[in-house]
Amino acid sequence: MLDSRGVTKIIVETGNVLNLNDIVKKPGQKSTDELLECLKLALTNCKKAKKSHELEITSKEPVYTHDVDTNELLISVKLFVDFGEAKILEEALQKCLNYLETKCINSLVLSYKPKGNDVELYEVWNILENFARGNKICRIGIADLDTDQFIAFYERVQVKPSIVQISLSSCCVVPPALQEFAKL
Repeated sequence: MLDSRGVTKIIVETGNVLNLNDIVKKPGQKSTDELLECLKLALTNCKKAKKSHELEITSKEPVYTHDVDTNELLISVKLFVDFGEAKILEEALQKCLNYLETKCINSLVLSYKPKGNDVELYEVWNILENFARGNKICRIGIADLDTDQFIAFYERVQVKPSIVQISLSSCCVVPPALQEFAKL
């Protein structure tokens, strides 16, 4: 058993969750359910190491990219965030780049549930915009906003989301207002 006293930060590197056969994205599944399922599977087959005040949980099947031309890879990341602290988010993104042994993530989808108002969402997005401007993220997207929230968000931000992930809880139908907006 690993001594977790003094741990102030937990880092979970899940590896390629698409290789986890038990994960199936179900229509209507919320991002939190998707995250919990990924974590359960990752934690059942992992290595744990304590480094100072960090607990690092790493998949036993790491992502290998050093034998592959990175131009042949499409690296997609879904980032689950429930805070808006810039330093922590920037560190998480940099750790992700290091773990994946790449200089650029092809697409990153943000799943963010602000505890307060939407101001936090824009602060988090600003960090992603900076990574996109620095060519560390090619395409950024957003998940779990309703149509009106998404349109207002899209019109306000500088780097526009090129991906919108919606919950298909309405039985696989994209809301008509979002369909119309996407045609613009």
